[in-house]
Order: sequence, then C-alpha cells, then structure tokens
Amino acid sequence: MKMPIYDIFSGLRENGPIWVEAVDGLEAACARMRERADHNPGAYFVFCSQTNAVLASVDTSNNGPAAYLEKRRGGEMQQYVHTLLFACPSCNFPIVIGRLRTEKLAEQSEALLIKCSFCGKSFKIPSHDARKHYVEDWPDSVNTGSRAAFTNSD
Repeated sequence: MKMPIYDIFSGLRENGPIWVEAVDGLEAACARMRERADHNPGAYFVFCSQTNAVLASVDTSNNGPAAYLEKRRGGEMQQYVHTLLFACPSCNFPIVIGRLRTEKLAEQSEALLIKCSFCGKSFKIPSHDARKHYVEDWPDSVNTGSRAAFTNSD
C-alpha cells in the first residue's frame, strides 16, 4: 500500500503560501517541516490535498531560530492538538479536523476549505463555526501510525 503524499508550504495559508516540497507519509512530512523551520525560520505547514486541510504547522519566526531550537532540545516546546467538529452544510454529515499547534488557546478564526467525505462537496467555513473545539496536550514528537487521527473517515 502506497503512503499518502503530503505537501509542505512556507508562509501562511491565507496569505499566498509557497509550495516547498511533497513528502511521503505524515510523520516524515512533519519531521521535514520542523527540519526546514530549524534551518530557515518562518511559518510552515503540512497540507493534505485529499481533505484540503492543514494537518500540522510551526512558526519559528516569532522567537528566532535559536530560542526555538533551545526549547525543542530542552523539551520545553509543548504542543496541543485542536480537534474541530463541523457539520457539512450540504448533508449535515459530521466532519472532524485535527490540527497540531504550539498554542493552547483557539487560534483566530480562519477560513478552512473542507471536503465532505460523505457527499463529496467542498466548502469554505470559518474555524469559529465549529460545533465543538477540543484541545488536548500532545507530545513534542509527532508519531502517527495512521493518518486516520487527522482526517475524515467514511
């Protein structure tokens, strides 16, 4: 079975991001994103074209690369998984989006482009329109044996 391919972008999704590369597997894509952020500070994210969702992101531009690397090496970098629950506007099917963040508080509202796995329709919805938003502590290293935790399932 072939591993899914994930795209890595630099910049912010809503401000004309720049495609950097495609990587096989979510764990490898997240590791490569962090590696790029370590060497060239800035905002990066891993994107899944199948679900049209950002699955992980990192921004090393705020504190500079030295502070970011020191936090990672010292184990001080806490991450949180934000789980957002939406209802498809077309068929009302539940849609779950998981996002890995370094911020515990809900991010500012952003438009998400989501494809419903039940009816197949795509739509743009603000993140603040989620019916539920759960936040959990997450270990520093992303180790996912399956991408099902991050995507919609039929």
